[in-house]
Amino acid sequence: MPDAIAHFKILAPLGAGGLGEVYRARDTNLGRTVALKVLPEIMPEHEALLATLLETSRRLMTLSHPNIAMLFEIGQDANRPYMVFE
Repeated sequence: MPDAIAHFKILAPLGAGGLGEVYRARDTNLGRTVALKVLPEIMPEHEALLATLLETSRRLMTLSHPNIAMLFEIGQDANRPYMVFE
């Protein structure tokens, strides 16, 4: 388990699967606890997949519903894309 990814301090693992790992993390910029989903490392040959993922994430950021976790941020730390949820 990493200590931190980008500006998120990893607090505890929450789960893992085929699309990456999810951690309970602390946003050190804003001081809030979040769910941090870290996706598998993206290789140069997967750039189209990353572009699709980012476009889908941007659409997800526009949704607001009590049964859907709000997506706060998307980013990349080294070659590992991540998504930050409430």
